[in-house]
Amino acid sequence: MDAEGKRIMYTGTETELVAVLKDPVLMTDLHKITQIEDYVKQVAVEILYSKAEKEVEYDGFSMAWNNSNQYPRMWFPSIDTLFFCSGIQDLDFSEVKRVAEIGSGPGFIGKYVATKSPALQALWLNDINPSAEQYFKDTNQDSRTHFSLQDGKEFLQQQEAFDVVVCNPPYLPRPKSIDDNAYEGLSLVEYLISNCKSFLTSPGRLFIVLPTFAELPLSHALSHPEINVKILGEKEVPLKVSTVLNNPEWMDYLLSKGLKKEMKQGHEYWQTIKVLQITPQKSV
Repeated sequence: MDAEGKRIMYTGTETELVAVLKDPVLMTDLHKITQIEDYVKQVAVEILYSKAEKEVEYDGFSMAWNNSNQYPRMWFPSIDTLFFCSGIQDLDFSEVKRVAEIGSGPGFIGKYVATKSPALQALWLNDINPSAEQYFKDTNQDSRTHFSLQDGKEFLQQQEAFDVVVCNPPYLPRPKSIDDNAYEGLSLVEYLISNCKSFLTSPGRLFIVLPTFAELPLSHALSHPEINVKILGEKEVPLKVSTVLNNPEWMDYLLSKGLKKEMKQGHEYWQTIKVLQITPQKSV
């Protein structure tokens, strides 16, 4: 309704700003939504977030998707994703020709790097989830972009070297981790760090996101004398994975490794995640 109470009809092409959620700690930060003072706007935002169709935009790059069950077990951009992009936003990608995203899902990070790489010749997205491949087939319009449905380690062993490899990996450690769980395990991260020289050009760069409580299990790999590790950014975010929160043994393990229990901003468990740039040492 307009100011005179008349119905407003939209064609579907108009956009209107409903509310701004400052410094959200999750992509759908329900606590922040409940803090919107204008009740009508609060309800409007709740309804908009409940819609299946959504779009995420960061730094001029956007991705739309349907949050129905069209692509089972595929996670779309999260707070980690946008934090990752913020960490690499100001880096120079002007000479990058080959990029790969391992565990790509819809490929937001890889495609974001591609938009910042004017010399790009090939972007490879790699995942073990057939839904990610289907999403690629349904949406890709760039002939330079390719998809590989296979184990990330095998993929890197079969490809030519890349100038940039990005990965927002499973990073929740626990004893006897299951490697095919999209949230847990450090085996992929450890492989990428320990073997980056074999799949990167010189000079090439590996970018990953890790929580602080994963650094100790990976200390040997991260301190290897043949690599340089640079922290590009840090952010404290809630741990909001129901399969973990409902597993007392797993939670006890993470709390012993540095997960923080502190009720604030509507969330009880917190982790500090970091964007890392890893580069092999140049041969003398």
